[in-house]
Amino acid sequence: MEMLIDGISPKEIAFLMKISNKTFYVHKNNLYRKLNIHSIQELFAQNPSKKQPVNNISEENPMIVTLYDDGNFGWKFKYNSLQPFYEEKIEAGDRFTVNLTFTSNVKINDLLVSLVDNTVKEDGYWTDLSGFLHFRCDVKPHIEYTDSFTLITTVSASSANPKANTLVIMANIDTEEQPVLTFTRFKIIQTFRDKKPLQNISKKNPMIIHSINAGLAGKKYLTYRCNLLPPFYGDKIKAGDDFTIHFTFTSNIKLNSLKCFFYDDLVEKGDALLDEGCYSLAILSEHYELMKNIKPNIEYKSKTSITASKTASTTRPKSNILVIVVYYEAPELLSLEFTRFDVNKVKK
Repeated sequence: MEMLIDGISPKEIAFLMKISNKTFYVHKNNLYRKLNIHSIQELFAQNPSKKQPVNNISEENPMIVTLYDDGNFGWKFKYNSLQPFYEEKIEAGDRFTVNLTFTSNVKINDLLVSLVDNTVKEDGYWTDLSGFLHFRCDVKPHIEYTDSFTLITTVSASSANPKANTLVIMANIDTEEQPVLTFTRFKIIQTFRDKKPLQNISKKNPMIIHSINAGLAGKKYLTYRCNLLPPFYGDKIKAGDDFTIHFTFTSNIKLNSLKCFFYDDLVEKGDALLDEGCYSLAILSEHYELMKNIKPNIEYKSKTSITASKTASTTRPKSNILVIVVYYEAPELLSLEFTRFDVNKVKK
């Protein structure tokens, strides 16, 4: 019953209980009959205290999370009862600062987190709202870790349904044993909400890019997709359009180079960045180099121009994306902080 109230899907509950989906529904129907209810909403109504968001997590009141085996996707846990997106709708442009302290029972090479909409399955699995962030690498068992990072959403949730506003924690596929994470701190604070394009980026309002994109984990490059920068937010990139980019940034680690290109995520179903068959169809421009031989903790300023070679398929934000590609050598957690990132369309 508690897993149903927590918003865990029937398939996941069946897996955790080591029973078949059919057996789960038999148990669920028996529970509903016993409680004289007919829906999950009625179950919530009978257990108001159970569906409140988890808060006041501490050493005395830890949050223990058991990740379950998700096959080729590694180990996963989904949570939709954490403030501040409990009973709220996540909007594109929201920023959430996450502060956490945890220990693991097993070795984990890579831990990731993302915000997803589990009710609209654009990619056949779920709709990604923020992009996966690698928040901790090389986790050793029974060692306490403290982390702080920012999640920036580029897609709005479809509704205020808890399943549409879900936090996902994942461990990479090469984790040999089932991970159990014990959090003595897990605090999420909404620091920014703006459904308009991201702008006025400055030292007081930086754009921070972490090690994002679970599919590219283990390779020597990472990608970050941004569809909330003017002037292509709410507009359509057209073949022949010219743009200038002024930027100022620092990196916490040494980088080989920083590149960018325009990309249409709606050209083909699936992830064109990972599927070579539709990769060329989704690319709207050449790869342009922003900077190379980047040293850590040094501020860089530069300007570049980029020309679109193809027209986006729609005016939707996911059709008009600027992708930033980071090439590096060291397998460390990456953090880029932009205090300026101005994209302007050249008038002809």
